[in-house]
Amino acid sequence: MQRSEVEALLVPVVQGLGFEFVGAQWGQSGHTQSLCLYIDKEGGITLDEIVKASRQVQAELAVAGVDMGTCQLEVSSPGVNRPLFKTADFERFTGSRVKVDLRMPQDGRRHVTGVIKSVLGDLITVDIDGQDFAFEHKQVSKAKLAPVLFDR
Repeated sequence: MQRSEVEALLVPVVQGLGFEFVGAQWGQSGHTQSLCLYIDKEGGITLDEIVKASRQVQAELAVAGVDMGTCQLEVSSPGVNRPLFKTADFERFTGSRVKVDLRMPQDGRRHVTGVIKSVLGDLITVDIDGQDFAFEHKQVSKAKLAPVLFDR
């Protein structure tokens, strides 16, 4: 089963539990693959809810006959450094500070940190120290919120 098919299988499972399917991130460490599912809900998600979702996801994968082999499954809250997967995520967090890695350098930049200024269709504009920097969502390889945290 393809990665996109696994994700499509799991979205309704997570939503059926009353949670938002934020996104999925596939990774590799040595010979071990990993799949991290990010879930959330209004007011935040608890550890008990993450455990419940993890068990339900594992059961659904087993019922569907998906052999995850050596792939390690993790279910997690998106946290303060919330990953942004879709254009709608950028739109939702307009005005927030983000870190974005682009697939290919654009205007000499491959890494962008700034405030999301606007999202028009597939075009995302980030304010970097008063300068607009625009890129298409398809150019994003990785993006996450990057809030400024202050010590008291």
